[in-house]
Amino acid sequence: MAVFARCKATSAQYGMATTSEDPTWEYGFRGKPLCETETLAGLPSGSHQEACVRLGCDRTGHPATGTQMLRAAATCRLLLVLRPVTLCVPHVTSGPGKICTSEGLVASKSNSSIEQDHRRQGDLVVKGFKRLFGKYHPFSRRDPYYRSIHGTLSADQVNLKMDSLKQLPFDLLSLGQPMISLVQLLVGDQLISDPNSAFKVILNTQSALDKAMKKIQSAIYVICPKPLPSTLTRNNDQHLKELKSFRLDHLYHLVTEKTLFETVLVFNRSYELIQQLELSTEQYEDPIDVHFATRLLLERAHLFAKGITSAYMWLVGSEFDLVQQDWALQTDKLDERLKELLCFINQASNNEEDRSSGSEPPSKSLIQLSRSLIPIFKLSRLFFKRLSKRGMNMKKLPLFTELRSDQLEFLSESSANVHNHVKEFMRLLRMSYAGDEGFICDCLIQRADKINSIFETASCLIHIYIVPHVPDTDGFPIQTYYRSWLVSWRTQFSLAMQHLTDAPKLFENPGLESQDSSSSFLDLPFNQLTIAEEN
Repeated sequence: MAVFARCKATSAQYGMATTSEDPTWEYGFRGKPLCETETLAGLPSGSHQEACVRLGCDRTGHPATGTQMLRAAATCRLLLVLRPVTLCVPHVTSGPGKICTSEGLVASKSNSSIEQDHRRQGDLVVKGFKRLFGKYHPFSRRDPYYRSIHGTLSADQVNLKMDSLKQLPFDLLSLGQPMISLVQLLVGDQLISDPNSAFKVILNTQSALDKAMKKIQSAIYVICPKPLPSTLTRNNDQHLKELKSFRLDHLYHLVTEKTLFETVLVFNRSYELIQQLELSTEQYEDPIDVHFATRLLLERAHLFAKGITSAYMWLVGSEFDLVQQDWALQTDKLDERLKELLCFINQASNNEEDRSSGSEPPSKSLIQLSRSLIPIFKLSRLFFKRLSKRGMNMKKLPLFTELRSDQLEFLSESSANVHNHVKEFMRLLRMSYAGDEGFICDCLIQRADKINSIFETASCLIHIYIVPHVPDTDGFPIQTYYRSWLVSWRTQFSLAMQHLTDAPKLFENPGLESQDSSSSFLDLPFNQLTIAEEN
């Protein structure tokens, strides 16, 4: 295909592989059918891979049927197409009276050289994109994704919701497939070489997209009711299985504000590109830059692919998968805060030794207090890293547990809340150069107490509701291992907290400061705390 050739020609510019053996190129642009092993092996690492690994299983985690795998392969193709295409923007220049093809050949362009029926067809395409944009934009004056009122459900209503929930992945797939065709047409050579044929295909594609979005619109109305002002439903829905508000509220957000919002923005970028190519009688009002317009279109297509993948994950992921969606990001942030803390301690220690600088250095007591925060930082980071390792999470955890939505939300937000408190630690320490050290010490301990409370609740929920669902592997008692690990972790965190709360003794009795900071009673005896050094 021309698209494949063009992307290979420009791949060197973007540092990409150019061999036909590369599965992304092979399956993304040549349209070769995907078998099960190719589907899973050909994906890059990250969220795309995770979603498609799940596509190999049914909603209970069991191996998928042949039909399900065929549908999975089609969705994988969507991700394989849109991921590389976002990196393959051709070099395009434009100027007065000129237009560039994807091969970079400048063709003279005038009104007489372009047939009027091309532009009339282009007008219909632009009009179609604008109609879809106005009809499905989630932030328009008329909300196109109205949510039904939450209430007590009859057995028939529950069955209807479950049927719609099971159908929604295929509705998302029916949206993704025509999107592939649309993007390939718009960035391919046919739009320049044979506009009429391209426009006919695009008009048919618009019709398919309209039908797919209408199905998703109807499904969202049935599946995702509007939450009640009261929190009672979130605190009493442990029996609702896949229909808990935690899953459905996030699903609504991902489908409407990520997937469908990016879809309508693709429509917007599509008709702008057509206008800039002067294939419509509607003139583009801003300065023309076809290269930039193409890049914007492909960026939106990439975000659409990410949105549809995330939405799928919230349909098929286990509850423990879902609460961890933000853990990796927050763990990286905790890594950065730990580096900041170590840097602060080193700088403060150097200033304390060298008093030639004009500013008053922190006291030895505050430096010791700062050191006592290191285990808390490390243990906080370790909690999220260890429990999100694939060792626990890849063992086919069930789709739902007995956790309520408010408890699931608590676990989901726990990593961000811990990071916010840790970030406040650093702000308080930086204030120590000019503030009351005793007051700062009290504030640090209050923050640490809040972190301790978060972990106490989170570890309890995981111990009671998650660990019992982790199956043993090859005779190894994984449940026993995680129970023991959580107990050990709690013991070590309690020890770290105890040393931190002893810190005020240093400010009340400066004589307790050790001449050798390494022997201070505030330095934790972490001979057995190798747990804190795990990565």
